[in-house]
Amino acid sequence: MVPLSGTIEFNAPAANQVDFPGDVVLREEDAIVLHGVVMDDETGKPAPQVLVELHARRNDGIEYLVCRTLSGSDGKYLLYVDTKKVTDDTDAIIIRADTNHVTV
Repeated sequence: MVPLSGTIEFNAPAANQVDFPGDVVLREEDAIVLHGVVMDDETGKPAPQVLVELHARRNDGIEYLVCRTLSGSDGKYLLYVDTKKVTDDTDAIIIRADTNHVTV
């Protein structure tokens, strides 16, 4: 688990801000989110509907799938990584796009 710190920023001047009751609660997270854009190498344009996978490679060289998603119409993707699925003996995280001529 990774402890996360945080801040709250207000765009309004202090005189225009309204107090709100309660406390801001920060919690430990067991996941991270990775994001990016899949680009077509030939056209340089975003590649929609591409399967994007995150694999972990253990010290013994064996890879296993952690999570996957599809890129959107704009080529953007989000990978929700449950850190409980990544073992302590992991020596690499690999992101792959399952199509020809794309860059992640």
